[in-house]
Amino acid sequence: QEQKKQKEEKKTPRKPEETEHTTEQTADDLLKMFEAQRQEAFAEEESGPGEQEGPVVDEHAELMKQFEKEREEAFLARVPSFGVDPAVIEQGMSASENQHVKEGSAGAEVKAEGERGAEPPNEEEMTMQDYVRQAEEEELRRQEEEHQQWQHLHEPMLVRILSVNDVYELDNLPHLATAVKAKQHGARTIFVLPGDFLAPSLLSSLDNGMGMVECLNACGVELVCFGNHETDVPHPELISRILQSSFRWVNSNMTDIQLGKGADRTSEFEIIEVESGGKRRRIAFLGLLTEDKALYRPGAFNNASIEPVEEVAERLLKRLYEEEEVDLVVPLTHQVVGKDRELARKMEGKGLPDNQNAFPLVVGGHDHEPYVEEVAGSHIVKVGSDAKLLAVCDILWPNPHSRHVQVRTETVPTTDFDPDPEVSKLVAANQKILQDMDLAPLFRCHSDFVLSSKGNRLAQQDKKFFTYNDLKTEIPFDAEMVVIPIPGKVIAESVRYSRQQSFEDPPKSFGGFMQIDDGMKFDDEQRELTHIAGEPIDHDKIYLTGILFMAFTGVDSIEPLLAWAKENAHLFPMDSAPEMGKPAKLALVDYYSKAIWYQMGKFDEIDVDQKGFISREDVVRGASKHFQTEISSLCIENIMRAADRDNDGKVSREEFLRVHMSNAWARRDMDVNKDGLLQKEEVSQFAETMIGADEGHKIVEKLFEEVDIEKKEAISQSNIQMWL
Repeated sequence: QEQKKQKEEKKTPRKPEETEHTTEQTADDLLKMFEAQRQEAFAEEESGPGEQEGPVVDEHAELMKQFEKEREEAFLARVPSFGVDPAVIEQGMSASENQHVKEGSAGAEVKAEGERGAEPPNEEEMTMQDYVRQAEEEELRRQEEEHQQWQHLHEPMLVRILSVNDVYELDNLPHLATAVKAKQHGARTIFVLPGDFLAPSLLSSLDNGMGMVECLNACGVELVCFGNHETDVPHPELISRILQSSFRWVNSNMTDIQLGKGADRTSEFEIIEVESGGKRRRIAFLGLLTEDKALYRPGAFNNASIEPVEEVAERLLKRLYEEEEVDLVVPLTHQVVGKDRELARKMEGKGLPDNQNAFPLVVGGHDHEPYVEEVAGSHIVKVGSDAKLLAVCDILWPNPHSRHVQVRTETVPTTDFDPDPEVSKLVAANQKILQDMDLAPLFRCHSDFVLSSKGNRLAQQDKKFFTYNDLKTEIPFDAEMVVIPIPGKVIAESVRYSRQQSFEDPPKSFGGFMQIDDGMKFDDEQRELTHIAGEPIDHDKIYLTGILFMAFTGVDSIEPLLAWAKENAHLFPMDSAPEMGKPAKLALVDYYSKAIWYQMGKFDEIDVDQKGFISREDVVRGASKHFQTEISSLCIENIMRAADRDNDGKVSREEFLRVHMSNAWARRDMDVNKDGLLQKEEVSQFAETMIGADEGHKIVEKLFEEVDIEKKEAISQSNIQMWL
């Protein structure tokens, strides 16, 4: 077409030096122009060249070389960006043809450019400047991607662990839920709870931890370990709570515990994987429960055996690093802080290279006071009880390839955060049961019964019913009661010391004034304690003494008691004493629940239709008759739970006698000769009266086999304590 056009216009071919081509022309345009001129020159040569300066063929060859060189330079300069094969260019293919050949490279990048909103120019319309500009943009984009990839491959890796421990009350959980959300990190956040949350509390004594687990699920807890108080609920209820939970239970040193279907939610260790910069980290969590035997009643955790914490930690550490190829091991411990310190010292130098300690972080529970400290390169973190504080523990690897671990810890008050609305609703729903209980009768008062304590400003009151609200008024603070063997001399000196200010003129009020029970007598004239348990005091005798644990911590400064405790610290574990005790309010609720069985009368009087067992309906009828008023369903459930050991909804004759054996009031009536011992004959007479002669003797024989471990045909108070 070009030849025809030029012939029609009778144009003469331009000499090479007259040819103009700019960067506004595409390489294809240049090639077409060159081909046209060459063809025209050949045509004229065939028809008669006339006089010309030098061979025409040589001029055409030079022109071809010039255009080919310019074309090659224009395209080959952009080969890395567009993926154009030089061999293709050498074969004379156009850029548009090459574009179709290179769909996987150049086409894909042009498409990507289009997806970003810039419509790629038509290949035939693109100028050399377009190619240069596009190539520069692609080069800048490539450099930016390489820079981002480099940063990604060298950025630090951070894992954040949030923790609370020993949560007994629901009050702070709405604040906790908000705090957890606020402290979540963009990488991986793991929320843990190292034990003690099913018990003890008044609510858990009624629902066996159901409300607590429901609220912890809503707060986002991911991992927990067992605490010693998890065995305070009946074992079947423990399994139910495990099944109810949405979190995992890590149990490393009590692996023979029988959990039935609940075993699927537990593991010897838990490994969580995190990834950053193309590098994956494996973090293993252990769950280590204290093996202190003083904390457990016989048969705890359904007779499971608890292995020593340090022994198991060292064994699993080796396995996890060598076989599981983990990058870090974090133990969740439930033991006193002194034991955590010992664990940290033992594990110093046993971790991966570049780390001082095998456990750079130990997240603990059991202590009710906060501890944040570093021991032998290990950071130990505990936040105290009831979610007042939240621990924020950051584990940092400087880059994805580093083995060195850096740990940073802090604690934040949960009440600094607004309560979460949804968790608040759950807490309110679960606490309603306690509000209902405030007016529930716990005990029917006789004319000679008044509960009074020092500092009670309401003075003595004669009331028909003693309610839970009355109990909270009399004992407004949490106070753990413990039973400690103390010499009579120390008891006498301590009581006298606590009352000495009352003998001054004028008498002074003193909050540490020691109250004594109705079996004790104090002679104001002699200023001496004269009787214990209804008998003259023996200063050399060791008495099992029920006392508030806080008296041993220096509260009220009862010097004789503190001096004895310091000299005899080996006799009882001070660190564990709060855990060994029981809150005074709960102890009294338990006492009253058992006492009501005694107040309701004999077995056959309660089982009016002679079914051979006492049902819930029987208890409703019997309690209402005794109290002469309707009893709330909450109290009925509490009374049933006190006696129904196998949770089948029925109280058998054996269970009926057992609940009386565990009730101090009933035992006082069994002790006919008042010698402080329960002879088998005395218990048999009581059983015959309460449950009938036929089964009474058989059940008494069975009970004595359990309780009378010295085979003396008599049961002492200490035997009862061990049995309970």
